[in-house]
Amino acid sequence: MTWFNFGRERQNLKFYFLHCASILVLVFFLYCLVKDNTLLSNHLAFGILLVLLLFKLIFANVLLNQSTNDNAHLYDLINNAPMLSYVQDKKGQFLFGNARAQKFLSTGVDVTLDGKYIEIPLEVLKEEELKELDKVLQTGGCFQTEKPVKLKNGDYSWYSVHKTPLKNQNGKVYAIATFSRNIDAEKRIQEQRETYIATLSHDLKTPAIAQVRALELLLSGQMGEFNEPQKEMLKLTLDSCHYMYDMVYTLLSTCKFESGAVKLNYSSVNMIELLQESINEISNLARENSITIECVLNDNNYSVNADKIELKRVVINLLSNAINYAFSGTIVKIILKSVENKFEFRVINSSPYIEPEVMLGLFRKYVSHSEKYNKVGIGLGLYLSKKIIEAHGGEIIAESLKTQSNTFGFVIPISQKAVEEEPIDVVTV
Repeated sequence: MTWFNFGRERQNLKFYFLHCASILVLVFFLYCLVKDNTLLSNHLAFGILLVLLLFKLIFANVLLNQSTNDNAHLYDLINNAPMLSYVQDKKGQFLFGNARAQKFLSTGVDVTLDGKYIEIPLEVLKEEELKELDKVLQTGGCFQTEKPVKLKNGDYSWYSVHKTPLKNQNGKVYAIATFSRNIDAEKRIQEQRETYIATLSHDLKTPAIAQVRALELLLSGQMGEFNEPQKEMLKLTLDSCHYMYDMVYTLLSTCKFESGAVKLNYSSVNMIELLQESINEISNLARENSITIECVLNDNNYSVNADKIELKRVVINLLSNAINYAFSGTIVKIILKSVENKFEFRVINSSPYIEPEVMLGLFRKYVSHSEKYNKVGIGLGLYLSKKIIEAHGGEIIAESLKTQSNTFGFVIPISQKAVEEEPIDVVTV
């Protein structure tokens, strides 16, 4: 390590200036030593110069030891990692790695979790590596992905890859560390689970809708009249069938969105009409919970380029949640507006405060805060809603205030801006 090896020594801008100042001081005393200068005696200048040189050597040695220790820790981490672990330079040249990684990068051979040997063509492996390294170098940040890799036999094998840039004290990338593992077993289990749920949901969907139609026919009076207690019993049974059908439909739709089997059918959707239809469908739920729904609607025609069926599912889900968790006798408020060519939908209710860590988990699969409030739920409604909105190029809104006011909604692109807000209607249910 030399005096001018700034890259390894300076850790921040402050140290850089101190480093430059120390060099200037050394040059000054060296000048005093070799010149006949009256500012300092030669002996004094020589003594100070020796002290500064000794300090410099000690300081450099400390930094060198620290660098050596850091490298030793990196070697230990790479060599003992239970996966493919290796370090490459910026051009993709292998620097060091564990034995499994060395074999993988030199032969393309790897072993899956269940002991199966697989082989990847080296040209494919190298091409993928260079693409991923280029992404790390372009962004200067980590790169993570799950990808299928084509094998020599024509099959595909799944890998999880995480690449981390290694930077010097200047913040410049000098190498890239890679941690990768085969995830065929995980993907197989996930696929089996999703196939099972999709098959089960599909098989339950047909009898569920048959029950709903039969009960609706009985309640219509076409097959004879029932007394009030009998009608009440039929209505309760119909509500249960509707709930079961909605749950099955949600499970099936979730599987389709996750597998990429859903293709959105875009059309021009009047959001005011869609909202009114949604309110009508959940009006009974609002009355049962003594909830009043209020929303301000323009006389104008909000037109959104979206899949009406899927978007209506999101609106009904958000409204139903707002009603179910709201305090009895309160108002659920709906706000519609356009912001910078985007349509914004918000539902605000008066309900218990949701902690930030709980809020972050609400949109994950099978996560629900229903149990806390003695409600029933499978934890897929918000998860599916988020998937639908993201498929439309939008984002979910979720806010909670300690004043016991919660807001859920979404923002999606619109096909045209709403015209000026002149007359308005206040709709109350």
